[in-house]
Order: sequence, then structure tokens, then C-alpha cells
Amino acid sequence: LAACGQETEPDKKQEATNTPTVTVAPEATTAPEVTKAPEATKAPEAEAAVPIRMLMEHKEIKAWENGRQLYAVIWQNPLIGGEDAEKYPAISTVFKALKSLKDKDLVYLEKNLAETAEDLKQYAGDMEVSCLDSTRYYVQRADNHIISMRHNWSSNTGAAHPMTVVSGYNFSTETGAMLSLADVVTDTAQIKEMVKKELSEQYIDYLFEEWESLYAEMEIDRRNWTMDYDGLTFYFSPYELSVYAAGVLTIDIDFAEAPELFRKIYMTAPEQGSASAVTFHSYMELDGANGKKDTLLVGPFRESVEDYYLKLGIEKNGENILDYEVYAYEYRAYLVTKAEKHYLFVEATADNDYDVLYVFDLSQDRITDPLVQMNAGFATVPVPTDTTDYSFVEEIFNNPAEIRLSSRLDVFRTMSGTRCYTFDADAKTLVPQTDFYLLNETQTPLVAKLPVEVTMLSDQSKETVPAGTEFTFLRSDGKTYVEFRLPDGRECRVTREESFGWPYTVNGVPEEDVFEGILYAG
Repeated sequence: LAACGQETEPDKKQEATNTPTVTVAPEATTAPEVTKAPEATKAPEAEAAVPIRMLMEHKEIKAWENGRQLYAVIWQNPLIGGEDAEKYPAISTVFKALKSLKDKDLVYLEKNLAETAEDLKQYAGDMEVSCLDSTRYYVQRADNHIISMRHNWSSNTGAAHPMTVVSGYNFSTETGAMLSLADVVTDTAQIKEMVKKELSEQYIDYLFEEWESLYAEMEIDRRNWTMDYDGLTFYFSPYELSVYAAGVLTIDIDFAEAPELFRKIYMTAPEQGSASAVTFHSYMELDGANGKKDTLLVGPFRESVEDYYLKLGIEKNGENILDYEVYAYEYRAYLVTKAEKHYLFVEATADNDYDVLYVFDLSQDRITDPLVQMNAGFATVPVPTDTTDYSFVEEIFNNPAEIRLSSRLDVFRTMSGTRCYTFDADAKTLVPQTDFYLLNETQTPLVAKLPVEVTMLSDQSKETVPAGTEFTFLRSDGKTYVEFRLPDGRECRVTREESFGWPYTVNGVPEEDVFEGILYAG
């Protein structure tokens, strides 16, 4: 994925997905530990947080038999992208090492799931058999001080219900070391008492009788928390302190509650605003009017068991506030804070993988219309693999000033074009940073059937390119032109005319007669 407003050489586009060579790597299931506070915590207090570029590699392996899914393995790997991978080599190396070891573990994981699914078949009869192992990360914060991610692991191997474990992965961006609670707060004992008090007030009806002794024995300073730009969130998985039906217990301790307990370096937010991934059906606390806290709950739901699509719901303080109807089969969402106001960015995916991006203003009592609605989704890049799995790399959205989106274009071919936008809350719009989209250079080139007159980008001169020439996609405005790279490395523009109606024409000739390789989705 290219950085916003920049282009990347074709052979470097997927560099972040290559498994690195490392000499020392942490265990596959355990991130590196530290014995002392990293140097990053000693930076000047006035140093503001600066977002860094993160990617998330997503892979799926699924096995089917007679139309039934036997098992599925879904996992993700965080990676540092672009120039930030060179700027912060320590954390970049840690993530690459984790990826390398996880990829090796997947060989054994898939084998075990396949064997378990085979065993279950003899008891299932006509019932659905599907074993699952899923690992997902939700980036809460990624800047020059800290990378904080909620880690969700779920496993289903035929028991009454899946096993779910939620934890936090928190790293020093500068050193790559895993941070403990003592690295970000000044008094861990007092923070733990605040968490205990909130547990007793919010979840007393769900907690085990012996929950206090269980809590006292827990080492929550390592893996039970994440940090965003409002404060800390603590997670307690099912059976740690409560019954399975209670789900994951979450406790928020905001900076504003006790600012003296937090190291000031972590209390600065980026000037351009911030964005963090939303975990569906998990409670979030937002600063509301008159200094009050609003409780937000976001997630898709099925209105009836027969429905194919899921409907989006947004609850504030227990009441649904979304009057605008959105239906899709898959969603991704981010919470954006800008100028002390909160917005929800939602990508909804419908048939034919068609994405629509919605932006909702969460300060409204009732949401009757989106602030923004556009043909776009958060940018991803497919990763070439064999036929057994599906893989792509997602650009993590954590900076409202640089939002990389992908839109469906129909320019000599149906494809995705990506470009960066800035969120202008006052104007209620996403402002593109360029007047063109970057196209995927690795797709099959067009081949000229006839001599084609083009405009050379170097000097705007006209030149006729002979038949048989390959045209590699580079850029387009999405409507009237596409810029290509020729085999000799020079770049040119081909203008597409719409005045003659369908089909589009090039130099007055139907485009299908000019190029071989044109293909549009229905």
C-alpha cells in the first residue's frame, strides 16, 4: 500500500507481507516482555503524539465437504507500513518475528482442526460441523509513543460454546518492548483499586462469589488492558471473574478521572484527531454533554432468522439512535475523535463485495442521515497465495487527516482505485488529497489491438503507440482518462470519450476495438 499522496514501486507494494529473517524471535503466542520501563517513557512531556502507519495482514483457510464447512482458520498479523517501518525498526522487527512464528504454527493448527472436524462428523449426522480458530486485532492507538491493540482469540472445537479470550497487546513504538501497566501509570495499586470498584458497581450481578480473591491473584498489569486517547480499558474474559453468559467484562479508566496517575507522555492526542477500531457489541464510553459520559454500543444484528443481511445498530445509553437504515452482510467500524466530537466511520459490504462508507455524527440525539456517504471502503491489497487460503493486507485507519480509501472504478476494466482523504467535519465531507486514484499495477495489462494515439506525460506530446503494446495501469481520475506505463518505462495518458454513449470510445473508436483485456463487472 502506498503512503497517502505517494506512489510505490510495484516490487515494493507488498514488501511488508514478506516473512523476515530474524535471529531472535519471541514465542508465537507470547509477545516480548520487559523488565524495566522503556526509554520511550522518558521522552519530553511536551512531545505530542504522532500517528504511525500500520497494516494488518488478514488470512483465512477454510475447508469444505459436500457444501458444509468443516473448519476455518482466521488470523491477523500487525505490521508497520511505509517509511515508519524504517523509522521504528525495533517494533517493526518484533511484528515481523511474530508473523513468522505464527505462520509456522498455522501448519499444526490447521492439521489439528482438520482432525477434530473429522472426529465430529461421526456424531453430527446432518448437522453443521465447523471448527474455528480465529485471531483478530483491534488497534486502539498507534503513534510514536505506544501501539495498543485489543487481541481477540476464539476457538470452537465442538464444545457447547466457543472459547473466547480477550487481552491487550501494548508495545513501545521506540523500543519494541511490551509495556506493563507500571510503564504508563504512576501508581498501579490505585489503578487496580479503581478497576475493582468499577467491577463491583457495573457487574455485581454476574460476578462469581469468590471474584475478589480471583481478581487479587490476577496479573492484570500485563495483558488485561489497552490504551486509547481517553485512557485505559481493562478486559476480563469469560470465566475469569464471571459466567460465560456475561461475556467480556470491560472497565474504562479515563485520564480525566485521575490525571495524576498517568504518565503525561501518553495523555497527548494527535492534533489532527484520532481513530480507533470498534469492537462490535462491546461497550464504549464517550465524553457527552455537560461533562457526562455516554455509553455507546455498536454492532450489526439480524432482524429475523430468515434475513440474509445484517442491520446496523447504534445504541447510546441503552437506546437505539440510528433511524437511518443500513443493511449489509459485513461491517467494519472506527471511532473518530476530532475537536472533542465523536464520529463513527462504518464500511458496509453488500453483494458483489460492493463497499459503501458511512460517517455518522454521534453527538446527535437521533441520527436520521449520515454525515457522509460514498462509494468507498478502507483500502486493502490482495496477497498472492495458493488456492487453499485467502489473504489481504488492510491499511489501519488511525489518522483522520490521512484516510486511505478504495473505490470501485469502471475505466477500461472494473477495478479498485485508491486515494487519500482528509476528514473535514465542519464541511461534512471527506476531501481528496489528489485528483486521481492509484490503480493496482500488478493486474494484467491491456494490449493494444490497433495503433493508439496517447499523450506522453513527460512533455505532453502526442505519440502513436503500435498495436501489440502492453499498457500497465497506473492512475486514473475514475472517469475520463487512465495513465499507463509502457514497456520502455515511459508513462502516457489515454483519454476515454463518453460523448458517443456506450460503449466508451478512444479517439472515436469503441474501446473494445482498441484494447484487448477490457472486462466490466455486470
